[in-house]
Amino acid sequence: MSTLYARTARNYWETYLPSQVAELTDPTVFFDDLGMQVQEQVEQTMSELMRPQAGRPLTPLERVGEALAAKRQAEELAMSDLVYLPKEPGTERREVPSVRPLPGWDGPLPGVMPDGTAVSP
Repeated sequence: MSTLYARTARNYWETYLPSQVAELTDPTVFFDDLGMQVQEQVEQTMSELMRPQAGRPLTPLERVGEALAAKRQAEELAMSDLVYLPKEPGTERREVPSVRPLPGWDGPLPGVMPDGTAVSP
């Protein structure tokens, strides 16, 4: 099953790295594997970023905000390392098609804005 990371990578590569995609023997397997590599790197980086800090204990809302910030930072690092490779000449002005999350995607938590602030009921 294709993950959001795999679909994002495929869209980026098909748009900006078409000659590399053309050389792939099985693009579906390649992008599924790449998506898993991104997921593993995100999880590893998140665990490093979420190590307990000395000081006062965090409230539950602060912990959610910290977790969301760590996930976004980890995703940015992993995608930069593994997916967003330099664009091929002549593709620089193309736009990547948008990718919609899959049902059940583990994105932002309900009731919490992407910046970690709570949504009032």
